Amino acid sequence: MSGNKNIIVISYLLVTSVILCGCGGSSSGGGSSSGGGVTPPSGVSSPLTIDSAGVVPVLSSGQTSSVIYVHNNSASTISGIRYTSEVNIKNNTSAFLDSRSIAACSTIGAGQSCALSFTTPEISDRAAQGSALITATYDYNSASHQFSQVLNFAKVDADNSAGAKFNSGVTLNSSGNASAYGVVYLYGTGQGKIFNVNSIRSNKNSVKLIQGNISGRELQSGYVQAVEVGMTNDTTQAISNMVSKSLTADNKSLQSDSITATLTADSSLGSSNFTSDALIGVAPSNTGALLVTGNIPLINSAVNSPMGQMFISNVGNATATISSTTYPSGVTSIGGSNQCGATLAVGSSCILNFSVPQAPGSGSITVAYNGTLYTSLVNNLTWYNPGGALVSVLVANNPMSLVSGAAPADNTVTIANAGNYDISGMALAVTGNTGAATANPGIVSCLDGNSQSTNTTLKVGGTCTVSIAMSSAIATTGQLTFSVVGSYNDGTAKTYSRSGTFAYSAILDQAVLNISAAVPMVITADNINYATQTLTISNVGTKIATLNSFESTAFPSALAVTSSDCGATLANGSNCQVVLKLGPTSTPPTPNSGKAYYIVHYDTTGSASTSIAYTINTESQSVALTTVTPAAGITGTGDSGTPMIIQGSNTSPYIDFAYTNTGTSTVQITGVSNPNSSVVWNIDAANSTCYNGGSLPSGNLAVNATCTIRFKNVLSTGADTLNIGASYNSSITMSTLVFQSVSSGNIFTFQPTLPSPLTGGNLLSVTNQQPTIVNTVNATGGNVEVGSSIANMDVSYGTINIISKFESYFDLGNGSGYLSESTGCSNNQANGINTQTCGFTANGYKSMVYRVNLDTSSGTSLNTLFSKSMTANMTASMSPTNLTSTITIANLRFRQITAGGSTCGITDTYATYCWGANSNGQVGNNSTTNVLLPVQISQGAIPTGVVLKSIDADQYTVCAIGSNESSYCWGSDVDGVLGNGDVSYQNSLVPSLVLKGAIPANVTLKSISVGSNYACGVGTNNKVYCWGSNVYGQLGNGESSNNYYNTPVAVSDGEIPPTTKLLSVSAGAVTTCATGSDGEVYCWGSNSGGMLGNGTSGGVSVTPVLVSQGSVPAPVSLVSVVNGTTASCALGNDGNSYCWGQGYLLGNNNNFTIQSSPAPVTQTSSGVFNSIVTTSLGVICGINNSGAAYCWGSASAQGQLGNGTTNTSGIPVAVLPGQVPIGTTFTSIAAGYATCGIGTNYFAYCWGDNLSGSIGNNTTTNSSTAVAVCSPTGC
Repeated sequence: MSGNKNIIVISYLLVTSVILCGCGGSSSGGGSSSGGGVTPPSGVSSPLTIDSAGVVPVLSSGQTSSVIYVHNNSASTISGIRYTSEVNIKNNTSAFLDSRSIAACSTIGAGQSCALSFTTPEISDRAAQGSALITATYDYNSASHQFSQVLNFAKVDADNSAGAKFNSGVTLNSSGNASAYGVVYLYGTGQGKIFNVNSIRSNKNSVKLIQGNISGRELQSGYVQAVEVGMTNDTTQAISNMVSKSLTADNKSLQSDSITATLTADSSLGSSNFTSDALIGVAPSNTGALLVTGNIPLINSAVNSPMGQMFISNVGNATATISSTTYPSGVTSIGGSNQCGATLAVGSSCILNFSVPQAPGSGSITVAYNGTLYTSLVNNLTWYNPGGALVSVLVANNPMSLVSGAAPADNTVTIANAGNYDISGMALAVTGNTGAATANPGIVSCLDGNSQSTNTTLKVGGTCTVSIAMSSAIATTGQLTFSVVGSYNDGTAKTYSRSGTFAYSAILDQAVLNISAAVPMVITADNINYATQTLTISNVGTKIATLNSFESTAFPSALAVTSSDCGATLANGSNCQVVLKLGPTSTPPTPNSGKAYYIVHYDTTGSASTSIAYTINTESQSVALTTVTPAAGITGTGDSGTPMIIQGSNTSPYIDFAYTNTGTSTVQITGVSNPNSSVVWNIDAANSTCYNGGSLPSGNLAVNATCTIRFKNVLSTGADTLNIGASYNSSITMSTLVFQSVSSGNIFTFQPTLPSPLTGGNLLSVTNQQPTIVNTVNATGGNVEVGSSIANMDVSYGTINIISKFESYFDLGNGSGYLSESTGCSNNQANGINTQTCGFTANGYKSMVYRVNLDTSSGTSLNTLFSKSMTANMTASMSPTNLTSTITIANLRFRQITAGGSTCGITDTYATYCWGANSNGQVGNNSTTNVLLPVQISQGAIPTGVVLKSIDADQYTVCAIGSNESSYCWGSDVDGVLGNGDVSYQNSLVPSLVLKGAIPANVTLKSISVGSNYACGVGTNNKVYCWGSNVYGQLGNGESSNNYYNTPVAVSDGEIPPTTKLLSVSAGAVTTCATGSDGEVYCWGSNSGGMLGNGTSGGVSVTPVLVSQGSVPAPVSLVSVVNGTTASCALGNDGNSYCWGQGYLLGNNNNFTIQSSPAPVTQTSSGVFNSIVTTSLGVICGINNSGAAYCWGSASAQGQLGNGTTNTSGIPVAVLPGQVPIGTTFTSIAAGYATCGIGTNYFAYCWGDNLSGSIGNNTTTNSSTAVAVCSPTGC
């Protein structure tokens, strides 16, 4: 073959299986050649192979559990198989392969397969994709062997409900063996849906469903079902002949390397029907060296020493010689373990380790090698810096197979926005085409994250799709390169462009025949015994075949064609049958066994063949399988079209096989093999009459006598290990019996075939059907939801309990550690472990939602182990059985919040953030510029290692108490309110230390309250100390001559009894009040409007006076007090609030009447309050026992009452939820320029005056309803 070789490319973020597949040798059916000669088949090329695989979809849970199949293609059991895996996702620590599955697949019987379970690593939206390298190492025929396969996985947006959907196609590769196998992955879309999978079918007879056919079953959202397909090597050899005949006249380019089939899944939900197709390609058997590679994740180059890995495996049938490896500019090889060298043996793998520069960029890694069909392997590489525009490009079919002259076929490109900017005007343009096919891209169609159309604008978190219609008038292969282009604005208008590529091939429009593989024919030369079998001749091409002649080669005299329904032509997609008969005969040939060949010549030069192994024995002893009897509840005949069905609710599933001595003398059975997986089938010797008391040899088995062997289905014990899905192919390969003649001692070996009317030969078709369980963990937004869904369950299963165990990082919530739960779910906590149990009696989804506690930070790993409890010996498939999730919390979570001119809060990590008005430095960030988003205060005088544990703010000053029990203030120092002794009374833009002043040396402040230009605190000796302005005697130290103090002074006893301790203090505008241990309230300072509450109005009191009883019932004690601008309020232990003074703050609509003693606040829908707050400004708010917030007072036209208006109210009005999530209530509240509260989710919400940014949402727009406070980095 001359001219350019095909170059195989994995484009930028092409999330699909690699297009390279190859196979070598000839088929077990004998193969064929275009010259008409026949080449007998070679031996097994690769004894053990791992399926080619489509792309594994990674759904919203962040990880996917599924299976890939390992096949033993030899005639011997292979034991001691070792499996290893490696993934190219940075910082991944979880195991890819399931350890129990590794153990279960360490031994695989002859001709058997095993499901190897895996769980993809957690990948981010930016990484988007990755790959795993799976390697099986084993010994065969006293030699060490290895087979490696690359498995790709990628993030998929499956939120839109679109039924059961294939993620990608796959190209089948036989690696020179008798059959080629591959896996595609079918997943349930949407959220909380259960779809009926009506059918899964192939449009080509030669491409068959092997395992995972869940036709007639259910598939729920989030479940990934592995579907295995296969093809015999008769077809792959026929494809090789098509390849050799598909060269152009000048022999310059290869015209075809595969045929195609379409796998179609039809599903429904109610009246909605869905269809999804997967393109199945089949590679030829003359590939030589064939290299495949996997997806490279997008690499964050902003980190130190950014690096990546590219996996390469040789799945061909010849050693690859690598001549060169080239990297993009700035990308360098860094070596490492298993680094690729000059050669790569068949079945082996290697790794390219490389580093990328920190400046963002992209390019291709190219590996040149000595392939027969392909000479280069190209993989696109992209590295980026966070914060910019970034999209992922996904191609549905790579490679794409076409039929020349046929209608155009679509290849769908999906574009996902993983960056930070919306991209408008998205379009796709073809930029290169190395073949002769025509490519016509369609119009880009985009959806946002809520599945709403955005036309050609790609929103952040959204996706776009566009189809490229491919067609060709001639046979051709090539590589199509395209670019996706759009524009975005990051402050400057910019164009965004990313390229992609896929390979394609168009086959000649002609007939292609293959003949089904023949089973060995064995008879005894007794002139009675004979054997027959039917060969099926199929036309898998695109044209009608003209059948020229039929040839029988090397047929012994006892073998003949007895009938045929084949005519002169055979239509494409059709088949005909030929019946062979061996015997009867009395004379065996010499030698008595061999191979015969049946050949069909068609069209001008085409031929197809199969081989028939025959044996004519001289020995007359025999044992026959006469009946197959399933246990009660097992349905179906056992033929491939109607397999025996074992429901998961069957607690005693078994099948009895009856064997009859059809020889001429009595025998004993001395050996029985079980070629089936021990995880699926065990021989129940105790209940098998072919055993003698459960042991061998058996008792004497006379001529025509019968005994039974019972196979017990034990899949219930290994369902989770194998990840079996809703439907599992558990077909039984017939046992080989060893029996001995009692009279002669001769030993015979026999593997019987199934008795009539069963037609499966030595394979009884059996399918286990069971419920599927999908487990998920969503750990975002400060809450964690642990849930499970069940599909395919009915009442016969009773109750299935799903048990989830995970670390307890949660608040007690409703007293049981959760915020909400589905019916049938419960939880208990012990020794730091949560155990959640959800009981299912029918299909559905159940979960519990937990609130992450304040002591757990964002980024904490949550490990969840899942198990199930159900009736003994019942079966259900569950995946995954363990999940590692990362708890993510985007916004700040607060322990305490205060509001004045600025708003400040102490977070879950005891960091202090402030925002809002900053004219006097009250934000504490060493600036006087207003702040619109939370900013951490400067350290100032606070020692290193000391955090703030309580905080209070007024209009211009903020004070707090540290973990070292010292007090600190910042902002305005008018009248010495900072308490730092500074005689210059300069504002402090950072925290300054409050001096001890009159506070005794052994006393510290345990609470603090800031008023208008003064502050007070309660000491550990239960005395009150104040500092700052004393114009109205609000410091309470008995003096009226000094207008201010710049260090703390002691409040005089006044009317406070000597035995009464002061428990709390509230500093207002010009009046101060405190609560006593005797249940009374004491006030001092201005008595304007009756603010002292002692029944008088006017004047001042420089020492504490007792607040009158007023309307407070005699038994009621006042437990807390707050001061506003014109009124003071206290909360009674009866739950009622009582106020005195004047104006709207009284809360009883006596807005213009002086109330000089306590009067109750009007109860509206609020009920009673468990806390009330205010500042020296004009609003009072409270929280009732249900967590609802109510406010009253003057809204100052800014909306501080939070009721959706800017009106003033003299009675409590309900704060509207605004942006507060449903189910979230308030735990605390604070009033200032803005009114703010902390929700039960620990997030802060504010409303009211935002002209200085006090709401913290990065705007200066006022709000009359609650708005979420944003994170320091933005909203």
